[in-house]
Amino acid sequence: MEYLNRTFDRFVRWAHQIELLGVDIHPYLLFLNLGVVVSLVLIFVYSAVIAPIDVVVYTAIFVVVVIGYENAYTDLKERLISTKERNYPLDALVYLLPVGLVLAYGAGLDIGVIAPLAAMQLAVSNGFTRIGCFSGGCCYGRHASVGVEYPDHIFTEHDGFQAFSPGANPHGRVFPCQLVEMIGQFSLFSGLLIYLLLGNAPSIALLVVYLCGYAVVRFLNDFTRQYTHRPTYGPFTEGQVISLCIFAVGVPFLVFWFGISMYITALSQHQLFPGISPYMIQTSLVQCSPVRNCELFRGRKPWPTEINTDSGCWDLIHGSGRAGCCSISVITRSRLSWTLSSKRTLFP
Repeated sequence: MEYLNRTFDRFVRWAHQIELLGVDIHPYLLFLNLGVVVSLVLIFVYSAVIAPIDVVVYTAIFVVVVIGYENAYTDLKERLISTKERNYPLDALVYLLPVGLVLAYGAGLDIGVIAPLAAMQLAVSNGFTRIGCFSGGCCYGRHASVGVEYPDHIFTEHDGFQAFSPGANPHGRVFPCQLVEMIGQFSLFSGLLIYLLLGNAPSIALLVVYLCGYAVVRFLNDFTRQYTHRPTYGPFTEGQVISLCIFAVGVPFLVFWFGISMYITALSQHQLFPGISPYMIQTSLVQCSPVRNCELFRGRKPWPTEINTDSGCWDLIHGSGRAGCCSISVITRSRLSWTLSSKRTLFP
């Protein structure tokens, strides 16, 4: 344990000696921006390896969201709640995800395809940010025999384009709960990446899985965290309350989503649509868009590059219980094509 403590202490001292082009850079801001850079690179990797997306459009949206976060959003927070401090779960739910997904939808990107990418970006960027929290002296845990003892000189505020305010000096060894959350975030990132690399289809459900997974990690980890200024609600911290809200909404959504998926798989096994995979039926039902050129059947290789619908997608979600006439022509990268014309009663 003593070796572990010395390792933590040495890392913090080393982090505060880092220079970039001869200029001292605060370790929190270093790891924060490193997470942003990795998230940016992840866009290109995701498009090349997992699911092709419009990299230029998504990258532009990503840059707009990040700049808006560091300027307009934090300024608005200061006017409304008198603080510019970053609050990961709140900021992700109030600004990062809503603004990013709305802009992506407006730009014509497929939310189902980019949602897992957004989840992995949140996970990897917050994982690096938690290393910055650990080295910068904020978000630390309660006093413990195993942990880090911060030197007094690091507890000074950093102003500028990116501001940073450390926590109060704990004057003693504290548990590194920031590293626990870092492990949780990188584990969620790795799980999503492996799941998609195994050939599974991207969907918005994976974003909800990530949020629920994070909620579990945050809820449990906050029992070890020492709050000095954040509000508490009864026995729970602010982060725990937000985590409970995420879980309360996310779990029913996932139960519904995977329940529908299992039912659609059962339908496909009864040959209601011979030759069409369960994923194709599921995508059609969930997205159910009565517009031309709706992009169906994504998530499986070979990837469709052109899909046209003559009379709209199936209208099961709207309660009719019947599938409309739907003529779908699919041209894949391997130049295979087929046409499905059907009018079937799925729920007689």
